[in-house]
Amino acid sequence: MFSAIAAYFSDGRSVLTDTDSLPQVYAVFDEYSQSHKLLRQAGVTSGEVSRANQSLRAMMIEFEKMHNVGRYRTPVALRAYS
Repeated sequence: MFSAIAAYFSDGRSVLTDTDSLPQVYAVFDEYSQSHKLLRQAGVTSGEVSRANQSLRAMMIEFEKMHNVGRYRTPVALRAYS
């Protein structure tokens, strides 16, 4: 997951043009989300699956914040994140 995110942000054009790296990041998030079904089938308790889902949600929120800062890096927009 982190390598897909790093690849997205290391390519300066990706943030501006949403080239191939962004779909790869979302694909990794999707795979991680789909793995929660496997956890349930394996008998993992609902509390632990919920915790995994909360972690995924937090990672997605932080990724979107970084994505937006990279895309809209005006002084006014950057102040919104401080």
